[in-house]
Order: sequence, then C-alpha cells, then structure tokens
Amino acid sequence: MLSGMPPAPALHGAAILQQPARVSVAPRLLFIDVARALAILGALTAHAVAVFSVWPSVPPNTIKALANALFFTCTPTFFLLFGVMLEVVYVSRCERDGAASVSRRLALRAVQCAAGLALGMVCAWLSGRILTAQLGAALLGMIDTPNSGILRFYAIAMLLSIPVVLLRPRLGPWLPVALITVIWLVAAALPWLPWPDATSRWAFLTGFLFAHPPLWPGGSVWHNLSVVFLGMVLGYQLRQRLARGLTPFGGPVVVVVALAGLVGVALCIGHMGFSEVAHGYCSTGRQLRSAAHPAYFLISTLCAMVLIALAQQVYPSATTREQVRLPFVALGRHSLLTFALGNALLNLYPPKMPTRLWAGVAATVLFLVAICALAQWSDDRSARRRAVPA
Repeated sequence: MLSGMPPAPALHGAAILQQPARVSVAPRLLFIDVARALAILGALTAHAVAVFSVWPSVPPNTIKALANALFFTCTPTFFLLFGVMLEVVYVSRCERDGAASVSRRLALRAVQCAAGLALGMVCAWLSGRILTAQLGAALLGMIDTPNSGILRFYAIAMLLSIPVVLLRPRLGPWLPVALITVIWLVAAALPWLPWPDATSRWAFLTGFLFAHPPLWPGGSVWHNLSVVFLGMVLGYQLRQRLARGLTPFGGPVVVVVALAGLVGVALCIGHMGFSEVAHGYCSTGRQLRSAAHPAYFLISTLCAMVLIALAQQVYPSATTREQVRLPFVALGRHSLLTFALGNALLNLYPPKMPTRLWAGVAATVLFLVAICALAQWSDDRSARRRAVPA
C-alpha cells in the first residue's frame, strides 16, 4: 500500500507498484541509447525520403506500408523513452537534489527544444517552405513547422512535466497511472465540445493541442502525454528492477501493459475491421495518428516496447560503452542536437527542386551519414571534456 494514499485499483496485483526505498540516479543504460538512436535514425530517414522525393516516387504496396509502420513507431518510442527518462533521471534527482535543480534542468531543456524549433523554422523560411507572411503564425503555433514541429510538443511537454516530476515522490508511482486515466477520460469527452472549423485560423492550434480538428499529423499534445506518462510507469519499474539486480526492462508491469495493449488492439480491429486499422496506421496519410485514435497509440506503444526489449536483448544492462560498436549509437546520446540540426538541414532543401529517384536515395544516405558523423563528433567531444580532471 502506498504511504498516505488510498487503495488504488488493482493492476494485476497492487504490489506491482509498491513504493521502493529511495535509490541513487541509475547508471546510463546502453540499450536505452540504442533504442533512442534507432528511433531517431528512423524518424530522420522518414523525413529525408519525403524531402528528397524518394517516398512520393514509391507506389503504394506492402513493402511501403511496412516501412511506414516502422517509421511511425519512431515518434512514440521517443515519447515512451522520454517518460522513462523523467522517472529514472529526473525523479531520482528530485529525490536526491531537490526540486529547484530538477526544475531548472527541465526548463533549460524546454528552451533548447524551442531553440531547435526556431532554427527549423528559420531554415524553412530560407528555403521557401514557410513564407514571410507565415512566420508570425508559425511562431504562435497557428501553422506547422515542416519536419521540426515535434520539437514544439517537446518544449511544452518539458514544462508540463516539471510539476509531475516534483509531485511524483510525494504522491507515489500511481500518479502517472492516474494522469493516463484522466487523459483518456477527457479524450472521450473532447468530440462533444465545440471546436473551430478546419478552415479557421485557430484550427491547427486546437488540433495540435487536442486533435480537434485532426490537422496535425503528430497526434496531439494531450493524447501524446499519455505515452510519456506510461514511460514514467515503465521507468519506475526499471528503477526497482535495477535496484534488485534484475533485467531492467521486464517484469509484471511490462507484461500487463503489453497484454492490455494487445487486448485493446483486438477490440479496435473487432470494431473497425483489420484492413481499416492497418490502412489507418500504415498509410502515408497517417489517419489514425492525426485523429489521435486509440488504435494508433496502442499499436505504436506496443511496437516501441518491442524495440526497447530487442535493444535490451542485444545490449544487456551490463554492456559497457566500449562494447557498443554501432556507428549511429551516438544519436541516442545526443538526440536533441542531432534531431534539431538534422531537421533544420532538411528544411533548407528547396521544396520545389526536382529530384530523380536515384539522386534522392543518394542524398538520403549522405544526409544520414553526415548526421551520424555529427553525433559521433559531439559524443567524442563530450567524452574528452569528461576525461579532463576538474
């Protein structure tokens, strides 16, 4: 039973979320870096093949649909790992160092996300992707910023996570579970509220915040936060299992979440039909994601969990940094830098420049190699600074 809290609804045994003794900040887990790096590589690839006109040249087929499914798993993987980080890093630091230090760190990360968004916005303006008359609307969130728009969500999420992180040690590990419940109960009521018409100047902003109308292809801030808070639940279990010397990503909560997700997907398929769910998730139009449909969050979260589990299987928690030979793993350690700069570079590419298929493929490969090299350079630079005695 959580101290100072009434009995919570059983989640296949209330003992699953018992409050542990306070622990120090967990060591950096290489499989988390690998999973994050794969997600960033996939997201940047998805953006690059669109910018360099590769994807529009590929006709709809099963292979393209499967590739889309992989691409669309990347963003929820970010969100889930962001929530894990909030619990493993920031809640731990809050318990150890106090609220002020953690609040400053998260606020600084929010500012960095906003700076990355602004850089992408300026680059889109320079290439003509955003017109001069649209800059004000882009700054106010009234229109989207090509490729870099997800950084707007992160800037907001970083700020909103501050009170959650500060309250989590006081209210216990059921807090993110309660927030997930509130998010989806409110989401069920959102369609009954009056929303701007799709042609309204406010339509994109309300769509970005609440998916009504469904104009932002990234879901919505409100719905995406449920994945972040689920990450906190999984991160809490990861902390517990690390303290006990167990495999970090695993145990009863992971199994319960996976089973609940599978049941939810089955219910959505039973209601909508398999073909409609598959098309809505895998098609380039991203209908389920834009509408913030539960099926999208169920499927994408399950896929993200599989990716994290596979990364852990290949690189267990005892893996040292020197043992990871993947050329792109530095992307996971410098995710904000590489994601912001990578998308800003893509935004510099003129939108109406004709590109042959072979040239688009070559440009995509060169772009990804350059971003990986940038991440590795930043990683080596950070390692040298850490090696210098204070």
